[in-house]
Amino acid sequence: GCNYELNIVNVLKKLGFDAVTSRAESRNIYAKKVDVFSPEGSKNPLPVYIQAKNTKDNFKVADYYNENEYIFPKGKPIVIFHKKTKKSKTNFITEGEFVYMKKSDFYNILLS
Repeated sequence: GCNYELNIVNVLKKLGFDAVTSRAESRNIYAKKVDVFSPEGSKNPLPVYIQAKNTKDNFKVADYYNENEYIFPKGKPIVIFHKKTKKSKTNFITEGEFVYMKKSDFYNILLS
């Protein structure tokens, strides 16, 4: 959810990137399944667009990419940040955090 997106933005800012949530900045980019990005004219832009998922269920990455590829914005790779949680008696506990992307995009980032 929204708190997970804000957490990602705060970490990226500490790493020196200009990052914002699309909810706060751009309905257009939000409609393209992007949750975190760098606005136009950023001095230290992210090399990717980020979609944040906070789920207790297993996330079907390939299905998600295939179903939404036509919606994703062009120009930068889309990267999915996934926070896997499980329900305890009183709250949710984080089981792990993962980052997913297409292998070709990963290689292109390494080469840039």
